[in-house]
Amino acid sequence: VGGTWAFCYVNAAGQREVGRSGVVTPADVGLDRVTNNLTELLAVLFALEQLPPEWSGPVYSDSLVTLRRFRHPRTAKFKGIPDALADRVRRAL
Repeated sequence: VGGTWAFCYVNAAGQREVGRSGVVTPADVGLDRVTNNLTELLAVLFALEQLPPEWSGPVYSDSLVTLRRFRHPRTAKFKGIPDALADRVRRAL
């Protein structure tokens, strides 16, 4: 039916500062279903898109697939991810 995503920023002292969360449906992304890999990717993508372009630092996710996609966006496979979102991942970096 859909999925949920969430992210938060953590300051240098390890305290949570800001967070956001939301729901995504298949209609939102133009797919037949929403997978865990899609929701994990959305959480990291939305977090990075809100940071200033000059930001640099670590990104954490419990999804190895998502981390690989963000570390190697030109060679990673984006199976099950709409092309428009894969393009946004490449631009976010």
